Amino acid sequence: MKRALDELVQILLAVFGWLAFVWLWCNALIVGPSRSQMMGLIIVMIIDAVTIVMTMLWIRWNVALTRRKGPRRSSRAVEYAYDRDSSGVPVRHEISSSDRFIVLEAHGEGSAHSKVARPAVVPCMESV
Repeated sequence: MKRALDELVQILLAVFGWLAFVWLWCNALIVGPSRSQMMGLIIVMIIDAVTIVMTMLWIRWNVALTRRKGPRRSSRAVEYAYDRDSSGVPVRHEISSSDRFIVLEAHGEGSAHSKVARPAVVPCMESV
């Protein structure tokens, strides 16, 4: 009985929602858009057109680049230097692949920083 009542409520809500939707669109079509609504619509259309044109140009650029250089065969190898932080301060770190969190502490010029990062899969290292 409760399930039938729940389904009836859902059906009534859907019907009233669609009736409200149709009523609002009928009012909008009869009255027509105001001047500010038309300006907003024109601005949105211009932004959409610019977005579409820029996307098409970007796609053409990438297709031409692929034709010129060929498809990528592999990713670039990137070397990460963990012995110094972004400000150039030496970092002493001991990293294990089983570590859940890694705290890096940099001591230099009277400052100490702690950073929590995702574990790196590298052997234990120590740099001073």
